Order: sequence, then C-alpha cells, then structure tokens
Amino acid sequence: QPVELRSIKPVPGDNNTYIYAGLVFRFATTEDNVKLLGSRHNAAKVLGHELKATGAVLDANICGLHVPLSLCVRYLGMGLWVSTQLALHPEELVYGCLDSGATVVRSDSEMNGIMRQLGERLNLKPHPAGMSHEAAKTIYGPTDLQGYRCTKEKRFYLLGLSRLLPPTAPEEGFTEDKAAYLTELLRPECVRQAPKPLNSDAFSPFLKTASDEEAVANCTRSITESLLPAVVPQLVEGATADALTGEGLVRIMHDNGVNCRYLGKL
Repeated sequence: QPVELRSIKPVPGDNNTYIYAGLVFRFATTEDNVKLLGSRHNAAKVLGHELKATGAVLDANICGLHVPLSLCVRYLGMGLWVSTQLALHPEELVYGCLDSGATVVRSDSEMNGIMRQLGERLNLKPHPAGMSHEAAKTIYGPTDLQGYRCTKEKRFYLLGLSRLLPPTAPEEGFTEDKAAYLTELLRPECVRQAPKPLNSDAFSPFLKTASDEEAVANCTRSITESLLPAVVPQLVEGATADALTGEGLVRIMHDNGVNCRYLGKL
C-alpha cells in the first residue's frame, strides 16, 4: 500500500519502521532484508537472535545496564520487532557505531566498565572494532552494537544486539554463505563454555584476526564433538519417562548450548 494511504505513517526515511502509542514497530522481512539474507526465513531469524541476545544481557544482570522492553512477533511469514520508544538521540551514543563501522565510539568510562563486565560474563573478547585499523576502537561485542547514555532517564541502554553472539564457523565442503554471520550464531550457553573469549565479529566483514576465527571454529566443533553427545542421554531419559515433548527437546538442546539446526546430527 502506498505510504500516503496508510493510516499510520512510517518514520521519515524508513518505510519499514513505525512509531505509535509509545511503541516502535520494525518489520524485518522486508524486500531489502530478504535480498541480503537470502530468504524470509533468514530475515525472521535475525529477530530471534536479537531476542536471544536481549535475554542473555538480562541474564548477565549487569548493574546499570538496560535494554528496551521488546517482543518478537511472527505471523504468516512476517517478522516484526516491537519495543518501547526511548528518549535517545544520536549524540548520546557512547559505545559502538551507527554507520556500519565507519566511526566507532567508546567515549564513556562508566559504559566502558559496564561493557567489560558484560563481555566477561558472556565470554566475549575485547577487540578492535570497525572497518579499518585507523578508526578502530577496542570494544566488547559486535562493531554495530549501540550503547547509549540516556540523558533524560540517566540510564545506559544497549541496542542493536542481533550480532552480540559470535557466528558459527562455516562448514568445510559447503559453499560459504556470505550472510551466515548474521543468521547462524552460537548459543550463549555454548559461548560461555568456550576455553577462550570469542570475538563477536569473527567471520564478518569487520575487523578480526585469524586467531579469533580459529577460536570460534574450535567452539563450533565442540558442538558436535562434546555438547551434542551430552544431549543424547538426557533425551533417552526423557523418552523413557514418556515425558519428552517438542518443547522439552528444544529446551534440553538449548540448555546444553546446541542449536536446533543440529537436530539432524542426533
């Protein structure tokens, strides 16, 4: 439907985002996102990653760090992200970037300390972030993360969390999916058990090192070599007790740091 005929108009410059009654509605399964990610399914998956990362931030329980109240809606193949409208302004960005890595900010010592705590609890590695070493800043999490110091509320907010967790390493022998770093991510339970902190920007177009990607590849291998075998006895126990449901299966796999896409390997 043409924009001029819509009863609720999108925000200027973004026909896929709407603000109404204090809520922000952002459609994920847009034509551009589908083209970038390869399918509507992948576009909707990014919303799931944002929800999962938001939960990981809340579970980390970092004093002073906040995220907007949010939910993910999936209906008839459409993905919609709904969150509370915050009183934030671009000049209040103190961590991360707004321009795809061209200008990375790390300007508030209190926020820097908060993010160090978050990185340590999630087992994320501090790393030079950006598109070039000249403009890079060392941060925890992905380059395109957004950390704000909200002047009005006197709070720190964290947004743009869909890539907070590192991606899984590409499988050998398969054609590399250039958008896999956006859609195929490790679970927080898996990241926390890695022997070394992991770089969220591994296998992405942003700055990373060969050792960063090797650490993520080792963690990816641990899913099939150790985490997945540990799931089997729990599944057998659940099936024996005649209490294993689809929901229970997903919970057991996730609690052990295994993504549901590995179900076929069981």
